[in-house]
Amino acid sequence: MLQLKKGVENASNLGEELGRVLGTAATASALLHTSTIEIKDLDECATKEEVTAALDALLGVPVSKRDPVKSLRKAYAGTQVAVVALPDDLVATALKLGHVRIGWLELPSGPEDHPGPPMMRILQLNLNHCEAAQDLLCDTIIRMRIDVAILCEQYKNLAPPNTWLADADGQAAIWVHGGIPVQERPARVHPYFAWARIGGIFFFSVYAPPRLSEREFSALLANITEEARGRRPLVIAGDFNAWSTEWGCRETRPRASILLDSLALLDAVLLNTGDVPTFNGRQGSSIVDLTFVCETLTPRVLSWTVSGLYKHSDHQAIVFEIEDDGASSGPSTRRSYRWNARTLDVDRFSAVVSGASVAPGTAEDMASSLMSVITGACDASMTKANPRRRREPVYWWTPEIADLRRSCLRARRLFQRSRGQHDEETYSTNYASARRLLRVAIKTSKRWCWRQLCDEVNNDVWGKPYRIAMSRLGCPQAKQPSSPLLVRGAVAALFPRVPSGPAQRLPRRAEEPIPAVTLEELKGAQSRIKERSAPGPDGIPNSALKIAIAARPDIFLRVYTMCLETGVFPSGWKRQRLVLLPKPGKPPDEPSSYRPLCMLDTAGKILERIICDRLEAFTERPGGLSERQYGFRKGRSTIDAIEDVVSATREAIAGKRWYRGTKKYCAW
Repeated sequence: MLQLKKGVENASNLGEELGRVLGTAATASALLHTSTIEIKDLDECATKEEVTAALDALLGVPVSKRDPVKSLRKAYAGTQVAVVALPDDLVATALKLGHVRIGWLELPSGPEDHPGPPMMRILQLNLNHCEAAQDLLCDTIIRMRIDVAILCEQYKNLAPPNTWLADADGQAAIWVHGGIPVQERPARVHPYFAWARIGGIFFFSVYAPPRLSEREFSALLANITEEARGRRPLVIAGDFNAWSTEWGCRETRPRASILLDSLALLDAVLLNTGDVPTFNGRQGSSIVDLTFVCETLTPRVLSWTVSGLYKHSDHQAIVFEIEDDGASSGPSTRRSYRWNARTLDVDRFSAVVSGASVAPGTAEDMASSLMSVITGACDASMTKANPRRRREPVYWWTPEIADLRRSCLRARRLFQRSRGQHDEETYSTNYASARRLLRVAIKTSKRWCWRQLCDEVNNDVWGKPYRIAMSRLGCPQAKQPSSPLLVRGAVAALFPRVPSGPAQRLPRRAEEPIPAVTLEELKGAQSRIKERSAPGPDGIPNSALKIAIAARPDIFLRVYTMCLETGVFPSGWKRQRLVLLPKPGKPPDEPSSYRPLCMLDTAGKILERIICDRLEAFTERPGGLSERQYGFRKGRSTIDAIEDVVSATREAIAGKRWYRGTKKYCAW
């Protein structure tokens, strides 16, 4: 080993000379001082090989022989951090690069190569009216397999089959790629925002130019809030210019406060993390492109990052992914909510069903037409049930307390954001006053309502006081698994797939016609249905279906008879709504820890009951099933089988037995 003094610049020349002298007998190498750097915000699918290949291409030196990537660890929001060890000169070169693109240019070409759960890849970008950026954008979206592009400002020349949605002035647009349809178009849009429903998610694209006054900015946010109210899950993205002091917005802090206060009403959370600027222009750098999502969507958002993608624009592209929860991007056949049976108008429902008819056809068509008739009658006679189960307000809650609570929360937000400023004391005083008023109102209402409850107990023992007391005794409800991966694993384990083969149809002799369904069979089957049972995927209450059978039994008889004659069970009645009930004390990550409950349509249950009654009439007659068949029969169970065994044993003990090889016998 030759140890050289510090500052020697020709160490590599010495190594080359030693290599020529020694030849193949030995090798000469020199130790280099290395430094460690971190490459952050990598996609969660990036590998060490991709990082090494990108460094080879960017640095112009083959560093793969040194194995530079020492570790690759998980970071926040589904990102990764790579720890890289390089010589000092290469480290200096790498630091000058700033943003390094890794993994985006060599993506798999098909969804079958995409590991992990299915994702919806989102691109958020401001084009700045540049046609070169538009051309580059189309190529980039196809290469990166972008599902939804949220664009700000005007753009054009997007080739079919791409679908785009923009407002009248072309100030904001949402571009859809990959055949995902725009399921809803906005009934009305503001000149600075547009929205579309894609894959079950409502995407809002916003553009708020810096020339807007504070009043216009507030009006824009008010329109967005009004349009987005009740639409969940929600993504609001675009160019807000709320933190852009370089653009001439002197009132930056009030504008940012207005933005946060308005979107807080929608339970929207700001996704932007860190201080990476999204705008780099001649005026300077700032964060103007923001992304908000509702709280229920936050756990599904992965790898939000400001991309270093080149796009002919002074705005940086933002790329993130949303984990698919299993909902279809196309029109769903399952209703998102069902009808409220308590609001059923029996007369109106009966009138609609009585005037309907089902045309003759196949069993599938007749069953589909029948359910369409009942669905239309439900729409005409009942209101929709709220899909979101909200807790009922406490007995002392009043509209005045609700207003005071909103005022108190707003005063608290203003006080928290004014810390360290000259008006902090003013906001602190306002917050203390609002909180004091709220407490006084709550105490007063509690005192008055408690007296009222005590008086009502004497008048009605089973009234409101009884319901309030019994609600406190209820056990906590079991929660279903929320992770899509866990649900898919549980379903795959609990419902294993059997290889499907050709359906075997037994030949039926012509002299054995299938009798038509009688009115007695129909009434007997529908009487077994409980009115308070939960409906299936169609959401039709059992009470409404019973009324429909009583109003027009002839339609049901024709449909069920056609199903039996053709041997077809309609596919619409085979759909199930799966509910996974967790078993107490079991580990939540095991599929066996859940008890599956499959909810079927009640109309299909009635057909099953008719078939079951006919099978039981055949099997229970003399010569049907064996007398020793105890399972799956009325009035028989395992206890009957045990009693038969015990009885036979007692008879054998009490009877006589012959000796072997003799003609003698004796009592046993």
